[in-house]
Amino acid sequence: MPRTAARRLAAIAALCLSCPLHAANPAASITVDALANRRAIDPRIYGLAFATAAQLDELNAPLNRSGGNATSQYNWQANASNRGADWYFESLPSDSASAGGDGDSFISGTLAGHSSPMLTIPTIGWVARLGASRGRLSSFSIAKYGAQQDNDW
Repeated sequence: MPRTAARRLAAIAALCLSCPLHAANPAASITVDALANRRAIDPRIYGLAFATAAQLDELNAPLNRSGGNATSQYNWQANASNRGADWYFESLPSDSASAGGDGDSFISGTLAGHSSPMLTIPTIGWVARLGASRGRLSSFSIAKYGAQQDNDW
């Protein structure tokens, strides 16, 4: 070990030895009264995600959620979503090419299942975009960036 490093180490050790030790924290006691301030759980907490009208009806689910990672970058105008880091940052087209088509069909299907729809509204500053002819688009193109550790197509 170089001489200056040894001196620094000795100075740090001396500082640590001169620091006062802290006393242990006093014991704490916590009491929980499970019967205090009881109230019903809001029924909107129960539901499903991306369920069909038949599933909602069969399970009598009050809520159907369109949400999750892929919907955080959902582009309602192009009906496209991006998979983010979960799957190669790909933007994928939906079945409908009509602006708002996914949301419209999700809401109508949810209402047909006698449930309330809940949609994620992207607010992160960018949304998915598609390639030519509504083709899927990867953020890190092999043609552009070269070989990668992994890919799916």
